Amino acid sequence: QQLDAAFVQLSSEVRDLYWPYYGGVPVIDADISPFEFYREYVSKSKPVVIRGMLDDWPAMEKWNHEYFREKFGSNEVSVDVTPDGHGDCIIDGRFVEPEQIQLTFDTFLDIMEKKKHWNGVCYIQKQNNNFTTEFEGVLWDDLLPNVLQFGKEVFNKEADAVNFWMGDDKAVSSLHKVTSLQFHLTSRIHTKISTV
Repeated sequence: QQLDAAFVQLSSEVRDLYWPYYGGVPVIDADISPFEFYREYVSKSKPVVIRGMLDDWPAMEKWNHEYFREKFGSNEVSVDVTPDGHGDCIIDGRFVEPEQIQLTFDTFLDIMEKKKHWNGVCYIQKQNNNFTTEFEGVLWDDLLPNVLQFGKEVFNKEADAVNFWMGDDKAVSSLHKVTSLQFHLTSRIHTKISTV
């Protein structure tokens, strides 16, 4: 009972002291200025979701599994594999990292679409600028510079890295603290899977 009470107290303190967004992270429109974004969110280390910033990107219309196969299917990409989708996290008191393998993007998509069985959970999450080093020239044209320019104005510097992450619902990102400024762009690609 003492342990339960301690967890209830801890939960209350986290909610009151560290997580002022109990009930949800604020959602704002993309028309916010870089200065206002910095003043209201970055300088206060407050998370926020900005809706609509990617609406004009060609990627929003083009990016689906078929397009990826056509433009990039035969290219090799770095794919992380874990037994259960948990990588870069602590399991049983030890920090574990995923195995990193090279697969063609076609093979990776086959795994995502369950056309090919793989022993483990596969996902693309290599950091350190993988979009520029592994995807540049193929998918880069589908992005518009508006978000990179917005980030440059907010942080007063060029982006340190542009990363591409892709996986299914089994890939898990553990709660962690990031010591650098990060600006994440998220889109969901829906794929129709037909069965006969």
